[in-house]
Amino acid sequence: HEPSVRRHTRTSTFEAPMVRSSGLSRWRLPSRRRKFVVQEELEMPESATLGPIYRSRVLQRYFPSSDMELFDEDEEEKRCGVFDCLLGCWDAITNALLDLLAAVFVFNAMQSAHTLLALLVSAGSITFYHLYDGGRMSVRLDWQFVSFAVIFPLTYFIGEGYKRRDFALQQLANIKSLSIWIYLAHRDWDVAKGKSKDHKSKVLKRLQFMIADMAAYFAIPRVYTRNYFYGGWRGKRTALWIETSRLRLTARITNSLKMLSTYCEDLKVAGLPTNEAARLNQYNMLISSAFFKMINVKNYRTPQGIRSFARFYVIIMPVFYGPYFSWVSQETGSFAFALCLGLMGTLTLVGLLNVAINMEDPLESAGVDSVRVVSELEGLQKLLLDDRNFEDELDAAMIAEEVPLQ
Repeated sequence: HEPSVRRHTRTSTFEAPMVRSSGLSRWRLPSRRRKFVVQEELEMPESATLGPIYRSRVLQRYFPSSDMELFDEDEEEKRCGVFDCLLGCWDAITNALLDLLAAVFVFNAMQSAHTLLALLVSAGSITFYHLYDGGRMSVRLDWQFVSFAVIFPLTYFIGEGYKRRDFALQQLANIKSLSIWIYLAHRDWDVAKGKSKDHKSKVLKRLQFMIADMAAYFAIPRVYTRNYFYGGWRGKRTALWIETSRLRLTARITNSLKMLSTYCEDLKVAGLPTNEAARLNQYNMLISSAFFKMINVKNYRTPQGIRSFARFYVIIMPVFYGPYFSWVSQETGSFAFALCLGLMGTLTLVGLLNVAINMEDPLESAGVDSVRVVSELEGLQKLLLDDRNFEDELDAAMIAEEVPLQ
């Protein structure tokens, strides 16, 4: 039975308010309005023309009432009072203070043992040059050496870390998208002889195992340089465990990719067209390529020489710039000011170093700016397991509530 089709042209006119916003969440002042006329030819079955009651219920289901108020023009006109403007200013100030407080918490979370060591070296150096021989070694120094000996390696260090993080996010998105489409291809593509009854379940199970192994691989901690040189038997044992775990998980993931290729061959035997089989094999190739690219991001980081160079100079530099802060103490007549100035400069440099170190492994979920790869892959597993049809659920809810059609 072919549903009756109604063809009509709908002309809709709506006014779009141009809102001036100054960052205040509740201060929305209406100004000029522009009218838009939209004409579109619609072709839809009679059963798809739903009444206003059903449309309102759908909107209430997917858009909370607090969000729908943003589209209410009358409500927008009422928000122009002086009290609401003051309240909006108060909200903006409160949000700014909360952002500052959150920044303080993040700043404290970024500190490490390097911070304490660098501050102790800086305080000791400034105090020594201030007290030694009555401060005769005080001299005004140029900071140009710091710009290329410390600042340049740190900025390069941080920039490369964020590039690798963005690259890892792109590959993670490819893995998620390709996993879904591999499952959909095995589930929905028709074959001439018919698929086996357990074909879909085998593909889904293999994808679940592969995603779990990927999450386990990316959760392995990184190997530090000290584990190879100064870790002793415990550090070397940790490094050996990490390498063994990587090899074992890589072998399991590779085996899962081989099984997915075998499932594609089963579909070809059952009558899957050659072009669709080639496309499915391309999906398998792309997901394996994305995974091994993320392995490279995980295992190979920024150059060790630049990292060691920056770390060494951040800790040692205050020793050679102690005479400058001793000169500041003599010029200002305040040793406390010179000491605080020196400590703030050291804290700035070591803060940049901590940011760069935290970005070394962008797939380590413990970092502030790291990719939450484990939780993302767990969400992918849930998406694959959730095989419900939301359109059928929506139609069933409409029938149960006896929503009249237009």
